[in-house]
Amino acid sequence: MKMGKLRGPSSDLSKRILTQIDFEHRLEGLSLREQAGAQTIWMYSLKEVVSLLDAPQPCLDFKELENWI
Repeated sequence: MKMGKLRGPSSDLSKRILTQIDFEHRLEGLSLREQAGAQTIWMYSLKEVVSLLDAPQPCLDFKELENWI
């Protein structure tokens, strides 16, 4: 199946995505480590979400991420 190209975000959406959010709207995820176990990660920006997803064993509720975005 061939995937179509995505359009670039509007300037308003770009600004909202790059803005850090406040404490009460943060997103919770987990980083799983061999020795330390699960560590809770609090994310306040999309950049932090991407950083968690680059981790070896990230754990994130994608439905919650969809609502958060």
